[in-house]
This record gives sequence, structure tokens and C-alpha cells, in this order.
Amino acid sequence: MFNVDNDLDMPRDVIHGECLCQIIGRNEIVIENYKCIKSITDTDIEIVCKKYKIIINGTGLNIKYYNNQSMAIGGYICEISFLQN
Repeated sequence: MFNVDNDLDMPRDVIHGECLCQIIGRNEIVIENYKCIKSITDTDIEIVCKKYKIIINGTGLNIKYYNNQSMAIGGYICEISFLQN
């Protein structure tokens, strides 16, 4: 199910340049429509999006896969923060 803009019948993430985050328990997060990965350690991963940064804190964090549209981050996730660019 997609949330769409009523005037254009297009998903809001496409129209507004938003990233999509799907959190699967405490052990995985899938992020789509990001710009780049700024930094990676086993306790912190910082991802740059169009309007903000996403910072994921936890233990044993790793990038399970990524391509130019989406990525999956695994490990024990303790906190997810959204900060203005």
C-alpha cells in the first residue's frame, strides 16, 4: 500500500524526495531513496538523505546490502535519529 498525493496519484516519497525506512524488529532496518553513507562503525551508521541525516546507533551494526536505491542495515539497533542537514 502506497500513500499517494491526491492531486497527482504519485507516492509521497517520490514527490517530496523523502526516504523510506522499514524497521524489522530491533535487528534490521531497510532504507530507500538515500543519497550517501557518510560514516560507518560497528556502533554508529550515518546516512545522508535529501532533507535530513539518519543516524543509527546500536551494537554489531553492519550493512547487509546496498545499491544506489536501497540498503539493509543489520545488528542490534538501539536508536534511530533524524537530524536536519
